[in-house]
Amino acid sequence: MTDETKKEAGASERSGAPLELNEAQRSGEAPASPGAPGPQSRQRRRVYSAGEKAKILKELDSLPHGGQGAYLRQAKLYSSLVDRWRKQRDEGLEAKRGPKGKPQEVKDLERRLHEAEVRSRQLETKLKRAELVIDLQKKIQIAFGQSQESPEKPEPED
Repeated sequence: MTDETKKEAGASERSGAPLELNEAQRSGEAPASPGAPGPQSRQRRRVYSAGEKAKILKELDSLPHGGQGAYLRQAKLYSSLVDRWRKQRDEGLEAKRGPKGKPQEVKDLERRLHEAEVRSRQLETKLKRAELVIDLQKKIQIAFGQSQESPEKPEPED
């Protein structure tokens, strides 16, 4: 067999074995390996509990400087992830996700603002009542024929 006939027959140049192409290879897609993540099987992100994180950090801290890298490679961890865990440990390992709470200073200011608004509404209500009472007194004076002006005081004689 010549080289051309081997190629036409689908045989490999080195081994002489026939080439078998599956559907994915014929269409130009990458071959699917059994352990590779694909559309059917997607690898899930590893999630570590607080206890696991603390244990790993404790083990890392007990190792000498050169042994830490080997431990990370063996555990398949990145140093940036461990740095983040250390930061979480320093801030409190059970840090919650989501918006942070307001500082106490802001809470105090908001409470004082609310109290001032309540007091302002109360004073406005009292002012409206006082204005109504004054208007009513004026109308009563007019109804009974008294003038709105206050009676003049007699001027003291010298």
